[in-house]
Formats: sequence, structure tokens, C-alpha cells
Amino acid sequence: MGSLKGYIKKFKEDILILLDKCITNVERTENLKRKEYLLVRMDLLGDFFVFFPFF
Repeated sequence: MGSLKGYIKKFKEDILILLDKCITNVERTENLKRKEYLLVRMDLLGDFFVFFPFF
């Protein structure tokens, strides 16, 4: 049971790392094209964060 919890925690951390890398690439690409971008972050708990900055 303890090893299963550890595995799930590690899996969640790996997914968040991959999402952060994707978000970083999206921000970089969008900022080169225009001064507005969409940032969407989802974690495995089902929370959504949508951010629309307009400069």
C-alpha cells in the first residue's frame, strides 16, 4: 500500500513536470507571435487554471 502511494505520487510529479515544459513552450511561442497568450494548467486532481493576460 505504501509503495502504491509512492508510485502514484511519483507519477503525478512526472505529469506536472511534463505539463510545465509544455506550458513554457506555449508561452514562449505565443509571446513571439503576439502579446497575449492562454495558460491552461491541469493537475490530476481535476483543478483547472485558465489565465488570459492582455497587455
